[in-house]
Amino acid sequence: ELSKRDKKYTISIANALWAQQDYQFSKDYFDNVEKYYGGKVTNLDFKKDAEGSRITINSWVENQTNGKIKGLIPSGVIKTMTKLVLTNAIYFKGEWVKQFNKNDTKEENFRTSNGETVKVQMMRQTDDEGAIFNYAENSNLQILEMPYAGNELSILFLLPKKDNLTKLESRLSTKNISEWKKDLEEQRVKVYIPKFKFETK
Repeated sequence: ELSKRDKKYTISIANALWAQQDYQFSKDYFDNVEKYYGGKVTNLDFKKDAEGSRITINSWVENQTNGKIKGLIPSGVIKTMTKLVLTNAIYFKGEWVKQFNKNDTKEENFRTSNGETVKVQMMRQTDDEGAIFNYAENSNLQILEMPYAGNELSILFLLPKKDNLTKLESRLSTKNISEWKKDLEEQRVKVYIPKFKFETK
């Protein structure tokens, strides 16, 4: 549903299995992965060409994510004993319903979780009275929902009170997030969000 092409955003969700070509896997397993996750199976020869197989997989991931994810599998991870590699590539590109004005982005102070203050490029939507967004606040945190074009997808920003990020992280769960979202109401909000890039392995 998310991957349909008639959307105002771009999202590609591509799953794949990479199997040792002469190893006997359960056919039901591969059938289920393809049926429920859209995961295609490609046979490779890890035994004779582990490095070539790694390059093949990484090229596929890079292609599926519009070049954003490069070198997903580091050298040496795939070995001659490898039998199966499962990859999941997600690429998303969307525009805010209410765009940030680049001219309003300015360098400001930002407090990190360890109490350090750093300089960041801070995006803002402040206007004279603030923009209207879904917003909620309780004794522990502030919650802001910002929709993407098409109003089918949105992002939730959670800002802990008293800079207590550890306490907020310990309370993160599907149940709690659902409860917090029930409190969201349309309000005028002055929004300051640092430009950021996040990478992890």
